[in-house]
Order: sequence, then structure tokens, then C-alpha cells
Amino acid sequence: MQTFYEKTFSEKKRKLNYIIHNPNTVEYTAPMLLDILLQVNEKKVERKLREMAGEHNKFLIV
Repeated sequence: MQTFYEKTFSEKKRKLNYIIHNPNTVEYTAPMLLDILLQVNEKKVERKLREMAGEHNKFLIV
């Protein structure tokens, strides 16, 4: 059994810590982030809207 100090480099786990400096206001940043996330997940959002609308209303979603 290995002690804490005998672990190899590959066995050690590093915690990632991200620090992002954002000079913008919350009022500016929130809509921008929402737009980015909607663009990335556009297909998922459309699929979910279709599921929620049901098959009989699928012609209403463009």
C-alpha cells in the first residue's frame, strides 16, 4: 500500500481553478451569456420545445 507521498504524478489529481476577469456589468454580461448558450444548445432547445408542444402542434414551431 502506497502512502500519500509515494503516489506517482499520474495518480495525483489536480483541481482546476478558473478565474475570469469580466470588466462588464451584469446587465451586459447576462444577455450575452444567454445568447451564447442558446446558440450552442439550439438543437436541444428546439427539440425540447417540440416535445413540450406535442406532435399535433409541431407545425407552429418554425
